[in-house]
Amino acid sequence: INYGGALPDNGLELGNLPAGVTAADLTVQTSVANQVNLISSVGNDLLFWDGDAAGNANNDLVDGGNGTWTATSLNWTTSTGLVTGAMKPQPGFAIFQTLGGTVIADGSAGALAITGMQFAADGYRIEGDAITLDGAGGESIIRVGDGTVAGAGYTATIASVLTGTSSLTKTDAGTLVLSGANTYTGGTTVLGGVLSVSADNNLGVAAGGLTLSGGTLRNTAAFSSARDVTLSSAGGTFDTVADLTLSGEISGAGSLAKTGAGTLTLTGTNSYGGNTLVSAGTLVGDATSIRGDIGNSGTVVFDQAADASFAGDISGTGAMMKDGAGVLTLSGTSLLDWTVNQGGLVSAAERFGGDVAIGAGASFTFDQVASASYAGVLSGAGTFIKDGQGTLLLALDNSGFTGATTVSGGTLAAGAANAFSSSSQFSVASGATLDLAGTSQTIAGLSNAGTVRIAGGVPGDTLTVSGDYVGNSGAVVLNAALGGDGSPTDMLVIAGNTSGTGTLQVVNFGGSGAQTVGGIKIVDVGGVSNGSFSLDGNYTFEDDAAVVGGAYAYRLYKNGVSTPADGDWYLRSALVNGDPDPQPLYSPGVPLYEAYEGVLQAFNELGTMQQRIGNRSWGEGATPQGADLPGQGSVDGKAIWARIEAAHAEIKPETSTSGTNYDVTTWKLQAGVDGLLHESDAGTLIGGITAHYGTASSDVSSIFGAGSIAATGYGVGSTLTWFGSGGFYVDAQAEATWYDSDIRSATLGTTLADGNNGFGYGLSIETGQKIALNGNWSLTPQAQLAYSSVDFDAFTDPFGAVVSPGSSNSFVGRLGLSADYEDQWVDDAGQVSRTHIYGLGNLYYDFLDGNDVDVSGTKLVSENQALWGGVGLGGSLSWADGRYAVFGEGTARTSLKDFGDSHALGAKLGFAVKW
Repeated sequence: INYGGALPDNGLELGNLPAGVTAADLTVQTSVANQVNLISSVGNDLLFWDGDAAGNANNDLVDGGNGTWTATSLNWTTSTGLVTGAMKPQPGFAIFQTLGGTVIADGSAGALAITGMQFAADGYRIEGDAITLDGAGGESIIRVGDGTVAGAGYTATIASVLTGTSSLTKTDAGTLVLSGANTYTGGTTVLGGVLSVSADNNLGVAAGGLTLSGGTLRNTAAFSSARDVTLSSAGGTFDTVADLTLSGEISGAGSLAKTGAGTLTLTGTNSYGGNTLVSAGTLVGDATSIRGDIGNSGTVVFDQAADASFAGDISGTGAMMKDGAGVLTLSGTSLLDWTVNQGGLVSAAERFGGDVAIGAGASFTFDQVASASYAGVLSGAGTFIKDGQGTLLLALDNSGFTGATTVSGGTLAAGAANAFSSSSQFSVASGATLDLAGTSQTIAGLSNAGTVRIAGGVPGDTLTVSGDYVGNSGAVVLNAALGGDGSPTDMLVIAGNTSGTGTLQVVNFGGSGAQTVGGIKIVDVGGVSNGSFSLDGNYTFEDDAAVVGGAYAYRLYKNGVSTPADGDWYLRSALVNGDPDPQPLYSPGVPLYEAYEGVLQAFNELGTMQQRIGNRSWGEGATPQGADLPGQGSVDGKAIWARIEAAHAEIKPETSTSGTNYDVTTWKLQAGVDGLLHESDAGTLIGGITAHYGTASSDVSSIFGAGSIAATGYGVGSTLTWFGSGGFYVDAQAEATWYDSDIRSATLGTTLADGNNGFGYGLSIETGQKIALNGNWSLTPQAQLAYSSVDFDAFTDPFGAVVSPGSSNSFVGRLGLSADYEDQWVDDAGQVSRTHIYGLGNLYYDFLDGNDVDVSGTKLVSENQALWGGVGLGGSLSWADGRYAVFGEGTARTSLKDFGDSHALGAKLGFAVKW
């Protein structure tokens, strides 16, 4: 208790006492002015330094101050100050309090020894002869302070040599300065406050260890120590006023704290289990000497001679440095700025923050297993390396970096302007990617064995190489809105020279395609253009790679049309030897899209009445005996029928935008029910409903590409037929068909449309007049008008081309003449059978203009030859009084203008049952 006025004696009541301490062990001391102290004598004899000043002896006070300490000097007193005499017993626990001063240790009257000391006042200094540490249990406690806050400011100095086999334990919050060449062998422990030394031997013999348990070791001069250090769970602090090197092992469960402006260098293989806290100055070590997490407000240097990994987290406000030839891999989190002076530093952006200065000859590597963004800044003249399969995004301006950049693995992406330094030489390894990610960047040079991705969004980004470009079979990926000359495009601009080989991959970004003249420039070479680029296209045309854009395809050319020696690289959508020049180079999908509606039209075509139902109207034919039979001149009005037809056509259009030829193979199953609607002397009216299902398949070819179309169709129809009593007939048909189509390009090796929906309908009116020649023969002149229209749902193909239907209508007139032979007879059962055999010839003429389709704004036209001719042979057979019938027809047709260029063969076979 500290007080300022008078001290009344009202007694002192003690509460709970520590285990092993009784009231008899405690003494109340009031012999120090303005203090009331509770003195414990457990384990120690207590002796109080009274000093040599006149009047100090036997004055009921503990005076302290200057004096000489000998084995016989009368300057020691009790806690009350009542009796003054020589230290007794010796060794004893010496307490220095009240008034600081210089105490001269004089061993002339006998050796001086202590069990321990306490300095309960500031300013004591003990110097002179040696003092032996002889504490109970081999431990001598030296306490600096009195347990108060003020006691933390006390400093005591022992300049005398401390000897003996005991250990020295520093306690309390004050500072103990040891300046002697001490020889005690028991080691040193700092439990509190500060132990200040200026040489390693201040801590006793070199074999003695040092233990910090909540205390601080301060070195005021530079030295090295090989002694082992133990950090208890309370940890310890090194206050380096000057530089300090520790080469022994630092072990224990506690943390290591570093204060002071000096440098603490750790060179041992340490195992302490706590963290490392640097508040000031510099800590130098490596991955084997620095342990735990690092909290750094000063400077931490990893001097790494060999490759190693550090697993701790690094945080704070200080600076980090990497020295030494080895590579340091950080597997923990680091949030501070680093300077890499030598060797290499490796981390990953998801656990690394702060800027990095890379010295010449040094390297910094982001090894990205996962993708992450780096929000720090790179500087220096060393080497920056991106490794690992993940993507690293550089989010800030790194224009201050002048060293080399190497992309060894994964992707290095730009997230800001100047993310790639214009002063850096870049190297991209095989399998790695440099990605501009939608920005424009400038770099000093580029060696490319991997992929450089300029494409990142809307075309217009530029990678400028202010030096040379070396192609090591690397690729450059660009976006371009493929169209005519001057289309928006990403660009590779090389101010220097080019050498080596590489590929250019162009991705069409919404371009609808157009015919070029000069072409679209994608690589600009300012120097000597000795490098060779090839196009990584969608397919090959005339041994050159080509890329698809809308209805067009583009190939890569070196040199401009008007500047044939410029060394630049262009995309052009023109045939090399077009006549006239230039002629467009269409994409491989164009022939298929152009033929698509024609294939559907082939399935949508309506046949003749004879083909649909066979012979329903029978003339007055005779038997071989010429006898009249029942049923002569009858009309079969009610029937259920079914027929199957197949056809194959080879089409060479008269007009084709892409010079496309195609074949069509169709088969169709059709069934119907006919009913009698009206019957009179004038004739018979029959109505019917039909349903059909079938397929159409086509092989399409052009110089621009080949492929196939496969369509499935199903639908319904209706018929209405008038059979006049005089052999005149009128037949009307209406039919609707729904389509499901697949379009596949063999040239591109891919499906262009899968399950595209379409719709078609047809209308037909046919009339004819049967003219009897004799009892069995007749001629039937015929005329037919048939309208057909097809449509399909617009779709976008895998290359971004929008394919939309145009107009696909057919209006065909047919003039025909059939020569018919009929016969009938009665079988053994008395039932009538009939036969009808005919041959016919037809002329066909299409009054409309064929088909057209739109591909990303380009109109494609296909028009077949209008005039065709055809012949056919068919017949019907009915039996059981006409209850059953089979019928069929075979046909052959050809275009007449260029005879045989387009032709078709077909066959129909049907079966009918009267009801």
